[in-house]
Amino acid sequence: MKTFAKFLVLPLALMLLSLTARAAIRSVGNGGGLGEMQAISLHQRLVTLLKPCTQAAANPCALRSEDRHDLTEALRAAQASTPERLVLDPSLSSGVIFSTERRTGALIRVSPWALYENEGPTPKPASRIAAILLAAFLWQSGAGPNADTLIARAARITSIINEDRKEWSLSTEPLLRLHQRTLRNGSSRETGLWLEDREKTADLSDLVLSELRPLATPFEFENWRRIETNETKRIAVLGDLVVDHGAERSYLTVMVAFRLDDKGLFNEDSVEVRVRPSH
Repeated sequence: MKTFAKFLVLPLALMLLSLTARAAIRSVGNGGGLGEMQAISLHQRLVTLLKPCTQAAANPCALRSEDRHDLTEALRAAQASTPERLVLDPSLSSGVIFSTERRTGALIRVSPWALYENEGPTPKPASRIAAILLAAFLWQSGAGPNADTLIARAARITSIINEDRKEWSLSTEPLLRLHQRTLRNGSSRETGLWLEDREKTADLSDLVLSELRPLATPFEFENWRRIETNETKRIAVLGDLVVDHGAERSYLTVMVAFRLDDKGLFNEDSVEVRVRPSH
């Protein structure tokens, strides 16, 4: 398992959106792998993904009579929960999936082990990670009676989230991968992009999204390919970024570049993301 990555966004030219990402990344066993990154991302996107469940008269999420009110209150709690309110805590007692208080804005502690299939290397589907977070917000907003019941109830609601996973291997030795996750619930769509080595994962999603938001969303990536550089330990990859305008699509090019250290791990301070119009 691996961490939370934050990026400073530095917009440069008009036609070339140039950004440098700087990340604070935990090591394996201390939070911050792909499962943790998905939990961090879902924590801030849960409202967007589940709000259609409370708004659509057709009841697309098959809510029961008692669900609509409780989900509305839980999403209010989620809306008020800032990023630092989520803590991935490996010290939680065995069998404890999450811990939080009965109040909006309380700290949510989640066991990193609960984010992986059989506590192995494969993250659980986004819908099941979302269920853990929704259960915590249901608890904060007064629903009950216990965590196990709330997780089962939340899982029934979050099962509406469809997930499309894509992975690109940049190198097998050293291990370097790009991961894309696109989540959908009706008209709501969220796309995430993560860079992973054998010890850590960096989240590039908000970095790209912050520059695309004035243009259009949703978006997704296609056709990542590695390109040659003049530096032995510098890796650069290009991908096609497809922006969906509804009736039509536009195409941009995104470049992710970084340097490797002597152990074959990417240096988080060197990560760069650039987005430009396709030629």
